[in-house]
Amino acid sequence: MIVSDAPPNPLDVIRERYDALSAAERKVADYVLEHAADVAPAPISDTAHSAGVSEATVVRFCRSLGYKGYLEFKFGLAYNLSDPVQALHDEIREGDTTAEIARKTITSGITALQHTLNMLDYNALAQAVDAVSNARQTLIIGVGTSVPFAIDLYNKLMRLDLNCQAITDPYLQLMKIALLDERDVVIALSHTGASIDPVNALRRAREKGAQAIAITGSAFSPLTQQADIVLLYGVRETRLEAVIARLALLAVSDALYMALAMQNIEQTNRNEKNIWQLVLDKVTGI
Repeated sequence: MIVSDAPPNPLDVIRERYDALSAAERKVADYVLEHAADVAPAPISDTAHSAGVSEATVVRFCRSLGYKGYLEFKFGLAYNLSDPVQALHDEIREGDTTAEIARKTITSGITALQHTLNMLDYNALAQAVDAVSNARQTLIIGVGTSVPFAIDLYNKLMRLDLNCQAITDPYLQLMKIALLDERDVVIALSHTGASIDPVNALRRAREKGAQAIAITGSAFSPLTQQADIVLLYGVRETRLEAVIARLALLAVSDALYMALAMQNIEQTNRNEKNIWQLVLDKVTGI
């Protein structure tokens, strides 16, 4: 493990240890040295795909350099490619005024939404709408920072009177999946698409015959490999937890909800009226 207040520059480490790397690891090294700016924001699946190696090779490469894994390596790369403030946000700089911070943050959000608009597969979205609307039940899963978005999607679909459930505990996810069949749908949300639990859950769901839908920011990820339908959003940030990714993910989630809602707008409006009547009664104490 590399321990330092300021992470050493991974590019320097690569050059120092290049000769000690295996042939496969050198393919990763060559790609990183030539495309460092692209690697910094990329999930491991994208780097492996671009370098022409497996994800396991990328992990071995990182460990050969002295890092615990890809995330620590990528953090060091991002840190040394930019000033430390960019560990929080790609565009913001130390000394920016509050107005500049707000403008850059909002502009980044607009850019991410535009990228999502351009790259979202609308045929895949239509397939997802059809799958969810015809499912006996829909299971929504997410872990870690994806938990709030899984719950948010449940809140949307529940309003349509769809039989759905959000489960964020990995063990409970598997227990529920064990009871699914070809009549059911599982939606997994993961920004990197590399988290073990959602990947395993989708794999198990497909084994049970359920349709698997992935909502992710990584096209070449283990999660997409396990999905029947992929809803991809576009975000490129160097930090490990992309701030703007939340907006893009919510946009795709909202698009799925609205497309489902518009299938029967009269029923949707009745549902909303009934929901808000009870909510207002509770708020007003009537």
